[in-house]
Amino acid sequence: DGIIKDIQDSEARLTNAQQTFDDLTVKITNLSASISARVVDMRQNTMRLGAFDLDMTAYYEKNRAAANEICSTKQPDTQRSPLPKRGPQ
Repeated sequence: DGIIKDIQDSEARLTNAQQTFDDLTVKITNLSASISARVVDMRQNTMRLGAFDLDMTAYYEKNRAAANEICSTKQPDTQRSPLPKRGPQ
């Protein structure tokens, strides 16, 4: 009678352990999927930032080239046009 009770207790503990294992397996699988989705999102954002960086670099380089062109054509001895005078306020 005591052996039967021990076997039943062992089976109950084993069933409980199996249920805990199954629950943890599901949680780990869900976490893994969530982490994978976040990593994909981060990679996409990194790619977007890289493209934005290239666009901004090209924009500033274009403006820098235009400014250099203007500055290199300005002669040092050329008079600058005066600013307009302010009218009475």
